[in-house]
Amino acid sequence: MVRNRQLYYAMVENLDYNVGRLMQHLRATGLADNTIVVVTADHGEFGGSHSLHEKQYPFEESIACR
Repeated sequence: MVRNRQLYYAMVENLDYNVGRLMQHLRATGLADNTIVVVTADHGEFGGSHSLHEKQYPFEESIACR
């Protein structure tokens, strides 16, 4: 379970890093003022909540929009 959480956080960190790179490029090229960036996902992870790790159960952690 700890390894899964490490991998999940690494993926979030990678996404954050690359969105930062995108935003930096948009600013450097003068496109930032005319660009809308939308980041979306299908749903969240349980991460051990309710003793679950899969996504197919309708608890808040799996369906919440943030």
